Amino acid sequence: MMENVTVTPLGIVSFEESVNGSFPLVPEFDILFQPEPVLIALYVPTILISLLANILLIVVAVKCKYTKNVTNIFLVNLSAADILVTSVCMPLQLSKAVTLVWFYGEAVCKLVNYMQGIAEHKRVENN
Repeated sequence: MMENVTVTPLGIVSFEESVNGSFPLVPEFDILFQPEPVLIALYVPTILISLLANILLIVVAVKCKYTKNVTNIFLVNLSAADILVTSVCMPLQLSKAVTLVWFYGEAVCKLVNYMQGIAEHKRVENN
């Protein structure tokens, strides 16, 4: 087994190993790797069910007159926050998990991280 050691001007050390003079055993990093079917199969139904359930809760709370109390107003507020997180943050998280690359720019990155922080803070504060 032979090892080739290279040092870049920035001080980064890289090792390339080869067995009997064959190809190097350096792992390849593919930016757009094959997505995990299990991850997609779990995210997509969760997003759809969350959107449907939260929209139905808001519709029922607004349409029915007997639901006008403090607890149901609180639930409508939580459902609205969940809809925002479900419709904005979850698809972007899935995209980031599948591609390992952020395509959406710096402004969207800051907005999504802010929304996730606020949503988590609201859930902790309300419990």
